[in-house]
Amino acid sequence: MHKTIKLSEKYDRCVKANKDTLLTISLFLYIFARGIEMAEIAEWAIPYFGIFARLVQITALVIAGSLFFNSILHHCAVTNILLLFVGVILLICCSFSQSYELIWGYLFIVSAENTSIRGLPKIVFYCAVLILFSVIALHITGVAETVVIGRSDSAELRNSLGFYHPNRLVEVYLLAVLSYLMYKYNNIKLIDCGVIAVSCLIIYGVTGTRTVLFAVAMTITVFILAQQMSTHNRNLPTTVLPMLFLLIALASVFATLLYDENSSFLNFINNILSGRLIYPSALYSAVGIPLFGMNMEGTSELISNVPYFSSDVVPIDNYYNHVVFYNGPFVLLIEFIVLYSISKYTSYSKYSVYYLGLMICIILGVSESYVGDVAFNFSILLAAPAMVEFDSRVRKYVQVNDEKLN
Repeated sequence: MHKTIKLSEKYDRCVKANKDTLLTISLFLYIFARGIEMAEIAEWAIPYFGIFARLVQITALVIAGSLFFNSILHHCAVTNILLLFVGVILLICCSFSQSYELIWGYLFIVSAENTSIRGLPKIVFYCAVLILFSVIALHITGVAETVVIGRSDSAELRNSLGFYHPNRLVEVYLLAVLSYLMYKYNNIKLIDCGVIAVSCLIIYGVTGTRTVLFAVAMTITVFILAQQMSTHNRNLPTTVLPMLFLLIALASVFATLLYDENSSFLNFINNILSGRLIYPSALYSAVGIPLFGMNMEGTSELISNVPYFSSDVVPIDNYYNHVVFYNGPFVLLIEFIVLYSISKYTSYSKYSVYYLGLMICIILGVSESYVGDVAFNFSILLAAPAMVEFDSRVRKYVQVNDEKLN
């Protein structure tokens, strides 16, 4: 028994002493595994490649799991009860769709407690660049096959350079741009913006994905405006995160629910968003609002009357509608509470780049569903210091009340 306690104490000290390094390694491995899984691997290489990707993910899970349990051991009971409640809800909601990206986010947020997250943008940038070069190298060597698809509204061809869809190439590229600007926030120069603009045009020329133009322009604009504000000692209000999320989430869901082909305004919005209203609207009409999410396999049969549609799974490219269908509306509420907690328990001046990262992901959620994955939206790890502050305040409150009783 005594030896067990000693081993436990050694383990605890070892994890606490290396938390920053362990978090960096686990997040790097998870993002790399997610990125590599986007490759369109040739059939002969799938078994070997699948084993490699799973080993990387399992390693990330083991490391993050050790950090998770270390954090749990140092919480007060109230915080652990709250985390257990949220974890159970997320697990239930994710089990219906068999999509567990939110669980990974939950795991990393808790794991990141009492760690320094300031250096993560640099690491994520290197990881995104490694993914791009790795998949393109696999494509050149014949291990990954390119995918060329056309648009339903034009004769334009879109190339993936080894990714299973051109949009996945854009996703990794945008991760590289966002993490680079976060990393260079205090020293963004005109040449940085120029290189990003040129590379953006190249990526657009290859993939034909129009979102990349909007996303890069919006990201550069937000960072430059934030820089200008900081030089005049002006900060964004911390409440911008939950309020922006609430506004865009409600607008997205209600615009989709109320979509009517006879409405010229909603048709205009649908056309701008490349059909991002018509598909989920048809699915809402068919199945309603799933409280705990649903399995999306075969949902195309439910909306067979929608034109230009040929896929087994209905494409839900708006993140907020994506969450409702895959995980249920309760998850949107949890995400709002997390963002509110961040605004309440963290400082913009201390974590400005993470605030900007979250803002960009919230806006980008209008047209992309992957912004909820911690592999892309690593800025959500800002919830970790918020949780530490919450736990500290709960401890003080309990201590004060115990002193009064005594």
